[in-house]
Amino acid sequence: MRCTDYPEFRRIEAALLGGGDLGDPSELHGTLCAVLAVTGIGADTWVRQVIGDGFAPGDVSGREAERVLHGLYAGTVEQLWDTDLGFYPLLPGDDEDIAVRTRALANWCSGFLYGLGATGISEANFGDEETADFVRDLGEIARVSSDPESSEGSEENDYAEVVEYVRMGAILLATQLKGPEPDSSLH
Repeated sequence: MRCTDYPEFRRIEAALLGGGDLGDPSELHGTLCAVLAVTGIGADTWVRQVIGDGFAPGDVSGREAERVLHGLYAGTVEQLWDTDLGFYPLLPGDDEDIAVRTRALANWCSGFLYGLGATGISEANFGDEETADFVRDLGEIARVSSDPESSEGSEENDYAEVVEYVRMGAILLATQLKGPEPDSSLH
């Protein structure tokens, strides 16, 4: 099954900035993933929480932010519940410096933890110790930064391994919590 792709990272970043500096794309996506896993929040509700009550008539950048956020929501819903494990955290592409990608991964983890906290879920609801360990690990990953002393090859390998761990952990957590799968249609 082919999953809906997210809008391109830079397009999301530009739309969020153009819409009034609505936040970091990776952090926002992490928050969305956690909230979806627990509550099944609807697209319109989530977009309104991010952008507020709306834009002035003719606000082209605000409308673009709204379109991009709806696209991010739809892709996330489809990927998070993809039976072929097609989910990926929203992070900058491999053409970006490792320090930029590492910071984005830390932001994604911070957003995910924030999203869990915003839902009010407790560790007792995580289902098993492996899931609780994953959530604790996200706290550690959220504090990492790129190591200027390490070789680029080892740093790239470490980054790839951590991204894969985060990806699979997010899928596991969503499966464990069995939050309601929301309707990904754009209203």
